[in-house]
Amino acid sequence: YIVVSSKKILFYHSEQDKEQSNPYMVLDIDKLFHVRPVTQTDVYRADSKDIPRIFQILYDNEGESKKEQEFPVESAGEKSNYICHKGHEFIPTLYHFPTNCEACMKPLWHMFKPPPALECRRCHIKCHKDHMDKKEEIIAPCKVNYDISTAKNLLLLASSTEEQQKWVSRLGKKIPKKPPTPDPFARSSPRTSLKVTSRKNLESSAQQLEREKALLQHKNAEYQQKGEQEADKKQNLENEEKSRAANFEKEIKNKLHEMEERFVNMEKSGTGQRSQGSSIPQKSQANKSAYNSYNWGAN
Repeated sequence: YIVVSSKKILFYHSEQDKEQSNPYMVLDIDKLFHVRPVTQTDVYRADSKDIPRIFQILYDNEGESKKEQEFPVESAGEKSNYICHKGHEFIPTLYHFPTNCEACMKPLWHMFKPPPALECRRCHIKCHKDHMDKKEEIIAPCKVNYDISTAKNLLLLASSTEEQQKWVSRLGKKIPKKPPTPDPFARSSPRTSLKVTSRKNLESSAQQLEREKALLQHKNAEYQQKGEQEADKKQNLENEEKSRAANFEKEIKNKLHEMEERFVNMEKSGTGQRSQGSSIPQKSQANKSAYNSYNWGAN
């Protein structure tokens, strides 16, 4: 029997122990590292029908308290079945379904003749066995390789597949976002590193695009300002030209008006002179006639 409270996970041998609140083991929820369903590689000795009901809990050893050792430590013979490398505990396996190597990203499967492969029973990284045989350094260290003194592994069998899924979902929500005692030297798997690198590249590209966008906006503002200045200059020139043309037209009109007035005055002055000139000869002619008709002898 297992009871999950807000801060503890209590394990009981029987319902009687549960009623008496006498757990044989207690786990602190804030000391949980990981909860997940297992794969056939994790429990390759288990019955294939039971695998969908099994789930794994990885927790900090400091968060465990129990009366006696209920889970025997793995024997040296079982430990020797694993291929240890950079904290991994690799298990030889074959993949007949689509799978890629997380070290070189090449296909790791074949329907009929799959290449020899390895899978870590802790972090479940998958890679070609040739990378180990050739002692290549492209395999990243295990990301969940906690020391046995600080982390332990617990496998639990649920009553059904649905119950297993419920346990994984509920316990997964209670796990702290940050592990209590993470290994400072642990590195992520190549797939995780690739995701982080891709995310960093995307962020860098986004920042570069933002800088280019800001630069383009600045240049566009400069061009708009220059365009407005040119438009203002053009408008000022047009206004000056219109003003000059208006002044010139006004000046021409004034001069024409003055010339018209002068012409009128000149016409008026010329008519008077002609009238005065014509009267003088007539008067002279009359005087002359009077002079000729004058009878000088009678006088």
